[in-house]
Amino acid sequence: MTTRDLSQKQLNFARVSIVCVDIVKLPLKDILNIFIKPTELVNNIKACQSLLDGEFKLNPDQRRKCSLNSTNLPDYSNFDVTLLYKLIRHLCPDPSLGPTNKWGKKPKQNDVCVVDDIERIRELRNTSFAHTESAEISDDDFKKFWRDAKCMMNRCQQFTTSNGCKNDYNQLLIDLDRKTFTFEEYMSQKERSKAIYISGDTQVLCGEKTCFKAEITLEQDVYLPVNWEKLDKSFRKELDISSDKYKGSNSRELFIHCVCKEDEGRYQAVISRNQDVKIYSNEIYLCAQGGEEDKGEYTCTVLNAVGLVSKTVKLGIPSAEIRPTSNVIFGSDTRLDCSVSGNPNPYRVEWQKSDDGTIFSPIDIDSDRYFGGSTDPGFPCLLLRKATFSDQQYYQVAVWNVIGKNTSNPVLLKVTGSRPNISEGTCTVLDRSVRLRFNVFLYDESPPVIDVYWTKNRKKLDTSIRDGKYSEKNNDGKSLIIKNVTESDAGRYQLTAANAVGDTKSEVIKLAVPEVLLDNFQRQEDGRWRFTMTINSVPTPHYVQWSIKNTSETFQPLNVNAEEYKGTSSLFPHPVLIIQHIERQKSCVFELEVKNRIGRATKQMQGEMLQEYIQEIKKPLASCEIEDSTKLEEAKTPEQFLWILVNENILTKSDVVAMQFALKQTNCEELEKKCVEYAQQWKAMHYFETPPEPGSRNVYFHVVANLQNFSPEDELKIKKTVAKIIGCSLEEIKVHGYLPSNSFLLVLSIKEIYIKRLLAMRQHDKDTLIKLNIDYLKDDFMTIRLMEKSELTVHRPMIHHTKGILEPPIESCVIEKAKTKSELTGEIYSESDNPIEFIKLIYELDDRFPTEKISRLKYLIQVSCNVEDVTLLEEAKTVFECFMILGKEGIISPSDIIVLQFLLKQTKCEKLERMCLEYAQQNKALCYYEEPPETGFQKLHFHVLGEINKYNKDDTTKIMKTVASIVGCSEKDISICGILPSSSFFVVLSIKEIWIKRLKSLNQHDNDKLSKLNIDYFKDDLGQTAGVKAKPISIFHRPKDIFEPSNKLCLVKKRKIQSHW
Repeated sequence: MTTRDLSQKQLNFARVSIVCVDIVKLPLKDILNIFIKPTELVNNIKACQSLLDGEFKLNPDQRRKCSLNSTNLPDYSNFDVTLLYKLIRHLCPDPSLGPTNKWGKKPKQNDVCVVDDIERIRELRNTSFAHTESAEISDDDFKKFWRDAKCMMNRCQQFTTSNGCKNDYNQLLIDLDRKTFTFEEYMSQKERSKAIYISGDTQVLCGEKTCFKAEITLEQDVYLPVNWEKLDKSFRKELDISSDKYKGSNSRELFIHCVCKEDEGRYQAVISRNQDVKIYSNEIYLCAQGGEEDKGEYTCTVLNAVGLVSKTVKLGIPSAEIRPTSNVIFGSDTRLDCSVSGNPNPYRVEWQKSDDGTIFSPIDIDSDRYFGGSTDPGFPCLLLRKATFSDQQYYQVAVWNVIGKNTSNPVLLKVTGSRPNISEGTCTVLDRSVRLRFNVFLYDESPPVIDVYWTKNRKKLDTSIRDGKYSEKNNDGKSLIIKNVTESDAGRYQLTAANAVGDTKSEVIKLAVPEVLLDNFQRQEDGRWRFTMTINSVPTPHYVQWSIKNTSETFQPLNVNAEEYKGTSSLFPHPVLIIQHIERQKSCVFELEVKNRIGRATKQMQGEMLQEYIQEIKKPLASCEIEDSTKLEEAKTPEQFLWILVNENILTKSDVVAMQFALKQTNCEELEKKCVEYAQQWKAMHYFETPPEPGSRNVYFHVVANLQNFSPEDELKIKKTVAKIIGCSLEEIKVHGYLPSNSFLLVLSIKEIYIKRLLAMRQHDKDTLIKLNIDYLKDDFMTIRLMEKSELTVHRPMIHHTKGILEPPIESCVIEKAKTKSELTGEIYSESDNPIEFIKLIYELDDRFPTEKISRLKYLIQVSCNVEDVTLLEEAKTVFECFMILGKEGIISPSDIIVLQFLLKQTKCEKLERMCLEYAQQNKALCYYEEPPETGFQKLHFHVLGEINKYNKDDTTKIMKTVASIVGCSEKDISICGILPSSSFFVVLSIKEIWIKRLKSLNQHDNDKLSKLNIDYFKDDLGQTAGVKAKPISIFHRPKDIFEPSNKLCLVKKRKIQSHW
């Protein structure tokens, strides 16, 4: 039945019913909220005695709605007219807010204040109940009702709007006046206008929960109890709402849990005024839909006089299938489509995702991330916008019908893409301009490049200005043109390329003034001296010139065609100066001038200085124990001197201590710097010291031994001993260096909290360190001697090398896959034997090694490796043959590629060297590795008596254990931080300062521990020294009879070089 089928009186009733039940409640709710906020309601009620136990007290249902016994905030939208009227009447704080004709009485026609309208709302509502039975209102009564309602709502609108409320009551009346009604809607309003009305979800799946709510419209202040009943034909059954089936139910709400077929039927609420008078609500029918037990085939047969007809249908759970999709490129949109079917038809679809394909969680397709997707059972789809790697998950669809639930096939969405790649850069000079160039390229299935820009010193350059300083050309890569280059253009230039995955920064191209270095010098076979320079210049220089200054005050261009300087060249990057009679050039000054577009640099060399290079290099070498001193006297070139040191086994690929000293003595700072760089890069033996970390201090342990005989095991022993003495862990002590002494220093890094314990060690702890050949130790402030002067023994000079092959450098260790740095501490190597991978490596090196460098490779093998059959090496024509010779000689093996690293590094084959390192990591082969120091540690230098090449890993472990025992820490609080060589040496331990004081008062027991480690004394950076045989001291002093790390390394027999190094 449509609107045309309803009479005008029925339409009038439907509109009046909606006004009285729904619309008039809104201004009451707003007025209550104006004067009393929901957060204040409970306190206001508790302060009003009449609402608690007076004539107008709240009934249990009203108390529940007001949250009197709950922590939840009351919801005014759930309050009915009766409750709103009662609260406004008794809790309004404004005395003037009262009706003109008093509360509870009908207002007069001229009473038009807002409270009068509140009374009118109550009266208006009662009027609608008078027509409940007939459910009809005449046109005259309706017109009067509608006119009064509009005037009343308009006045309420003015009051609530002026107080910030936004509900538009007038518009609601206008919309209601235009509304059309169906017969069902009319019947619903008829039911609602009764004294009690129930509503709720009546179509419920088996196994789920439903709730019916009762609304009482009677204007009664007394509490009316409500009972719930289920109707079965003509029988009524009152429900026990205290049972588990109806758990949580009350007189206003009926909860039915786990709905099943037995729950199907009609339900009704009943108000009992007394035993004889009952008011019944409308009836609602609960339909339990579906269930697994309903699955199967159903047949319907129709029979008449002619015959019969049958039809069979199959009911079951639905099915779903996601269509496969291709890989998704990072940053792009993609869509997953799914087909759903079932009988009965599915009524619900849900998209789900999972990281591992086992546990799935629902997807909110209404979120921005998936906006545009659909859960319509007819055509479900999932739209992913700007896919990222986090979207690479498993996806499936869950689908329901009244029979049950099913899930689709899981689909793994693969997201591909990588950041842009940038090739190595180039810098070329174009007249007065410079062009910097990189190639930017992408891997397959990667998002496109969206931004490319240049930076100078990390600041973005503006290349868009026409005829500006900078311009870009992208025809053959990404190029930056810098016009009219001057000194102001010096800086660090970098290209950044970005796509949806992220950005990539190129290597830095540094434009700077040229750097000029003396690379090497040697005497040629014809007797001339050859000085080779190295120019480091970006951009490339446009001017290189040799000049000479003799008697004049200015430099003049050198005549490179003169016989005296024949062979001199200015070729970049290695200009050469040839001098025939160097002894005649004492008064001359040679200058190499280099200019590029950034600026100018010069390198000056006095003729007298060049001659002194040759003579001075003999002096420090005289301090070494060279068996054949005649060869030293006859040597006239640096090359000859170096061969003497190599043949005497004083200078090796793993020991550059002697060369460090010689270059330092001859003031060749640049060459000495190269020597140190070599040692750091190739883990060769040299002097070093690392600054302490914050919260740590360096302590110097004097080791009466030769640094060359000191092993990582000896280093570890000192760390462990110190850790044990001060009571810290081994990880809290770091080795921070080795310093020269008449022996050597082991540098341990120890957390500062343990330093005090170490400095206050007992004699027993000192004895433990003494047994480790430690005679003293020191930190940044004091020195602790472990034995007296009379107990010290005399040791031979530091530079004393035995003939034969030396052990690998003490800092070298194996890089093992999946190992942490802490696990690598102190390891030398692990055996690994994988000949197949090793042969593959050799073949790959042979394929990629530059043929023009083979002669250089053979020369390096000859001078640096002890190859017995030199003839085979000379006849070798390929890199493979050269490396196989090293393999047969046992110099390289599947488990040791250190020599390969060295040869590739010296021939400047960096990429091939990285291949070796990758091989070592994968196959646990011997290679170079160095663990950086950690924060929170302080270094202590332990002086170890004896030669370092006689120390092993166990000896170092003993020292670490002893120190840990002394200070009371674990071995994890101590770590090796460095070795400082000498005939004895200092071990520098970094120890937390809180443990330092413990070392100040070592007892005899601690002294014995240190002395067993060959430690005779230790000191701090302030020079305060303590010996392991000394009694516990509280004030420390620097012993005058101990050779300090600040002194020059003693290479000369029977004398000390006192100048500071």
